[in-house]
Amino acid sequence: MPKIVETLETQHGLLQTVVAEIDHALAANRMDEVAAKLSRMRTALEAHLALENAEFYPAMVGMAELQQQPQMLQIVKLFDQNMRVIADGVIKFFDRYAGKPIERARFEPEWRSLVCVLSQRIEDEERTLHPIHTRLARSGPVRAALT
Repeated sequence: MPKIVETLETQHGLLQTVVAEIDHALAANRMDEVAAKLSRMRTALEAHLALENAEFYPAMVGMAELQQQPQMLQIVKLFDQNMRVIADGVIKFFDRYAGKPIERARFEPEWRSLVCVLSQRIEDEERTLHPIHTRLARSGPVRAALT
């Protein structure tokens, strides 16, 4: 597995851990802890998005092998575009709650929706996008030069 895919999946694991911590604090009605964990999640998610936007998607779209497979290239571009839409909504969510007391009745339904979207996205990336990257990275010019 390429290092960038390993890093992204490690970041996914961290995000899932923080989600579980927020869920636990929410279940215990510890809203101050929810707010603190939410800040941690935002930082982790912004780092993840920055890596995807700066390195992962540009590298994938630039792969010569992908350029020769228009359907697969379209899938990668759709993942990229879709993540930009999701990220915009998630950042707006964080902005609504950052540095403010969190009212559970308003927060919880939004939180559940956000977790659902992000969980599905992580699953989709790890099931579809990361294997495409791994397969292409193994068959690319660097691999060919090594064999």
